[in-house]
Amino acid sequence: MKELHHIVGLLLLLMVSFQVANGFLRPPRVFVPEDDGDVYGDDEDRRTEGKAGGCLSARKTWHFVHGLGGMSIFGLGAYQVHSGLGLFARRYAVTDWGDVYLGYIGWVAAVLLIGKAFVTWKHMRMRAVEREVQSMRRRELDPENELTNAQFETV
Repeated sequence: MKELHHIVGLLLLLMVSFQVANGFLRPPRVFVPEDDGDVYGDDEDRRTEGKAGGCLSARKTWHFVHGLGGMSIFGLGAYQVHSGLGLFARRYAVTDWGDVYLGYIGWVAAVLLIGKAFVTWKHMRMRAVEREVQSMRRRELDPENELTNAQFETV
C-alpha cells in the first residue's frame, strides 16, 4: 500500500462487492393495476406525492443508491487504469498512454450521457402522449362535452 493506486484498488474491490450484494437486495416493485408500463415503480411515488410523508419509495431510493454507486465505480475505475498506466510508464520507461485513455473514457461517458438524455426525453414524450390520449377518451365519454352533441345545419 505504497501508492494511492493501491488504496483505490482496494476501495474498488470493496465497492464492487457492495454493488453486487446491493443488486440482490433490490426491493420488489409495487404493482398498480392501472399501470402496465412502469419500469421503476414510479406509480408508488405518484400515489404518495402531496401527502404527508410522501418521500421516495424504497425502490426509488435503492435505484438512486445503486446508480450512484455504479457511477462512482466507473469514475474510480477510470482513475485506477489511468494511474496504473502512469505507474507502468514510470517503472519501465515507456510511453504513458494515460491521457489517451482518459480521452477515450470521456468519449464513452459523453455517449452514455447523450443516450440517457435521449431515452429520458423519449420516455417523457411517450407519457405526454399517453396523458393526451387519456384526456381525449375522458372528453369523448363526458355527456356535457360540446363535441359529443354535434348539431348539423341543413342546407
